[in-house]
Amino acid sequence: MQKKCIFCGNKPSQKTKEHIIPKWLIEMTGNAGRKTFLGKSSGKEIVFPWMSFTFPACNQCNSDYSRLESKVKPIIQKILVGGEVSGGEFDILLDWFDKVRIGMWLGQSQLFGIPLEPNFHISQRTGKKDRLLVINKSSNNTNGIGIIGTQTPVFMISPSCFTLIINNLSFLNFSYESLVSKNLGFPYCAKYKYLNNKERTGEMTKGTGTVTRPILNGNLANPSIKIYQSINEITDEIFEELKDSNFIRENSILNTSKMIKSKIFVIDDNSENLGFIKNDAMLALKFSKTYPNEALHLALSIFTLEHQNQCLTTFLPDLESLEKDLKQDLKSYYNDALQINEEEIKHRRKYLAYT
Repeated sequence: MQKKCIFCGNKPSQKTKEHIIPKWLIEMTGNAGRKTFLGKSSGKEIVFPWMSFTFPACNQCNSDYSRLESKVKPIIQKILVGGEVSGGEFDILLDWFDKVRIGMWLGQSQLFGIPLEPNFHISQRTGKKDRLLVINKSSNNTNGIGIIGTQTPVFMISPSCFTLIINNLSFLNFSYESLVSKNLGFPYCAKYKYLNNKERTGEMTKGTGTVTRPILNGNLANPSIKIYQSINEITDEIFEELKDSNFIRENSILNTSKMIKSKIFVIDDNSENLGFIKNDAMLALKFSKTYPNEALHLALSIFTLEHQNQCLTTFLPDLESLEKDLKQDLKSYYNDALQINEEEIKHRRKYLAYT
């Protein structure tokens, strides 16, 4: 695979190196020289020092995203000590999770020698699609970084869902087109389909203007703090229909003829807070329940794999318009990947029962 800038996807200009897991986070969470297990390639385990987990980047791209890193560092520090976080800061945090999730996908694609050529990079996915973040707390006060779900074949097909563990907090992050928009009352696309082997399209619906729970189907660790956001590119027709909508006006932080982006929507099971929050509104992160490390991480691995499979079976575009051979190959590849996740889920459920 040709080495490209991990941010823009072009040949790196004034090439630098980008840490997918930033140096400040590595240093904040323990020994900076420690290694992590990233998966297997050709039957061999890949163990990598976090500080060496770097990939090519343009100097300008790296500089642009360093500003995101400087903004998110104090936000994560506040979350780790139970401080207050604003709606605007959650928006920044979700951008950072977009960056890390896609960066892990691109980085591991290079490390494992995945033959599929990525059709997008970090800059094409940061702040562009629906997203959510589910935060839980462990009862064990341990330092470290953990990554769940990035080694699976389903993640390598569609880097939609992973979990990042930072010290005693876990962050399950899920992002995809129209993932939560429908139930947040915003414009959404019910189903995408391929026009040819690469291009795809979908018919956008203007939305109901009403929040419907659950926002996302599927299992999550509860109680938890759940952060949702709708982000959709829209057509001129949909914009005209919605430009006078009180619901959209009151609950958006961006509303143009190109894109609608909702305010952060919070469900805090710990305090029963619920709803869209303003950019300057503050939310105190308090956890009424904590979980033993091993049980929490096992449960999170199950939920992560389940949501990866949910994405592959529910949200990916319809394959029917593709060429016959390609359609058959993709269906077989998808089924094999789903089966691997299902076997892992069964195994981890059995293990969880004994913890």
